[in-house]
Amino acid sequence: MNHWYSSILEPLLLGPTKNLIEFLYTKGVLKRYVKCVSCQQDIETRLYTGNRDGVVFRCINYSKFIFIRIMSLLSSFNVLLSSILKICYKWFNNQTQIQIGSKVNEVRKVIMKIIDLIRRRCLKHATENLHLFEVIVWLCK
Repeated sequence: MNHWYSSILEPLLLGPTKNLIEFLYTKGVLKRYVKCVSCQQDIETRLYTGNRDGVVFRCINYSKFIFIRIMSLLSSFNVLLSSILKICYKWFNNQTQIQIGSKVNEVRKVIMKIIDLIRRRCLKHATENLHLFEVIVWLCK
């Protein structure tokens, strides 16, 4: 697991935010395109210094912007994307909430919300796959 951290995660966390956002796009955590509510056209990301992420969806036609976390798993969090990724990595490596809090420098409440999100997503994935497994077994009878 340390090899994965040093070769993939560490460069993302220490590098430019744009690389981290691109990684989250490819993994399906963040949406790559969003439709503008006014003109119904796909809008792309632009640099923006008014938020923690440094990037927003911006409609050139109507000068409106939408935060990149909208309609994603991370929409309810107001912490750095790198902190969310660090918390996930450390929790998957069996570190306690106290250990995670000391390394990531986030409050316990935020850490618990992120861990609860991971648990819910894993449970949802497991139950969906269990149902699929039951269907396959039934079809094979």
